[in-house]
Amino acid sequence: MRPPHARSIVAALAALAALGWAVRGAASPATFLAAVALAWVAGWMAAAAWSRGSCLEWAKRFLLVHATVALLVTLLEIPALLGMVDYRLLFRTPILSPARNPRYLADPDLLFIRRPHDQQRGVVVGGTMSFLYRVVTPTVIRYDLRYDRHGFRNDRDVDSAAIAVIGDSFVEGAEVAAESTTTAVLGRLTGLRAVNLGQVQYGPRQERVVLERFALPLRPAFVVWLFFEGNDLDDLREYDAAIRDLEAFVGARHGFIPRSFTRNALATLVFLAGNPRPSGMSRSGVYAAGERRDTLYFLYEGRALGGLDAAALDSTVAILADADRRAHEGGARLLVAFVPTKYRTYHGLVSAPEGSAAADWVLNDLPARLGERLAAQGIEYLDLTDALRHAARAGTHPYLLDDSHWSAAGHRIAAEAIARRLIPGAGE
Repeated sequence: MRPPHARSIVAALAALAALGWAVRGAASPATFLAAVALAWVAGWMAAAAWSRGSCLEWAKRFLLVHATVALLVTLLEIPALLGMVDYRLLFRTPILSPARNPRYLADPDLLFIRRPHDQQRGVVVGGTMSFLYRVVTPTVIRYDLRYDRHGFRNDRDVDSAAIAVIGDSFVEGAEVAAESTTTAVLGRLTGLRAVNLGQVQYGPRQERVVLERFALPLRPAFVVWLFFEGNDLDDLREYDAAIRDLEAFVGARHGFIPRSFTRNALATLVFLAGNPRPSGMSRSGVYAAGERRDTLYFLYEGRALGGLDAAALDSTVAILADADRRAHEGGARLLVAFVPTKYRTYHGLVSAPEGSAAADWVLNDLPARLGERLAAQGIEYLDLTDALRHAARAGTHPYLLDDSHWSAAGHRIAAEAIARRLIPGAGE
């Protein structure tokens, strides 16, 4: 080996710098992978400059190594291409979207639903915001999830229930123990059997299917429908787009590329490196009460409503009006409960640190607008914002600090407000 010269030293330093940036400084999976690729190329350049071999010899070695790797990857991709292997399951790739998760079943009306009697148990460090952003103190969440024969979070199969609770992840409550969910607490407060019919990332159209297919056959006296302002209008638009070309929707989420070795191997590499992601301080606020200071992170920003939101709201009101009619025909009373975003709940109770976009966010009038529209249809409506804000003002956090979902306290507060509306004096 010949002694190093300027070119080899520069190339080696470039390789080390790129690798260091990849591991410590990358702000997203894309920048991390770009830095790893740069470090790989720089490493080859350093080795070529350092060695006694000619440039032609190193070019041959470079091509041989990469041709061998390409061949091995091709052989590994063939089973995925033929539909024999799903590398998402082999690598246990973290997937936030249930529409992309092979643990869920495809459904022509619901798009996706959990598998019957699915069970999951474990510990995860950090909520949704910790998955997407770097946070100061991630929450430790211990989960024990059990689902019934229909894929909903109930410890046992249910053939009848007095209260059916419909909604998305706020109803499912995967972040808290089963006994702490809104549905479970509501059942204890009222003394009635309540069934959890929540499913993560469902929107109004899917929830309308849940009402028909799963809720009404239980012959409930009450149907509680939780509307989440953070993404329900978006979910409705995405559902409409998916239904227009269901084959393309399923292919994009469960075709060869999502199942492939390359994509899932790279995703695993990203997570082994610590899941590089931007700082969450850009979406944070500081809650102060006496000597207590907590940093909260907001997934859903405060923004004005646009034309697309107005159209989706029209569709939502029509869906809820039809649901109210069907519920009454089935002998049930429908209550629509408005679930505010974390930002709306803490608005005015937190200060935005320097660099946080939350300082420029605004509140819209969606709770009042939805309430007025439903009142015109004769539909019972409950805005949970005041109850949750009252708790936050008093020092109780109804939301997890680094997640967009309720804490156990938030579920309890929502259940108490709903119980009082359904049965005056319940739980007192």
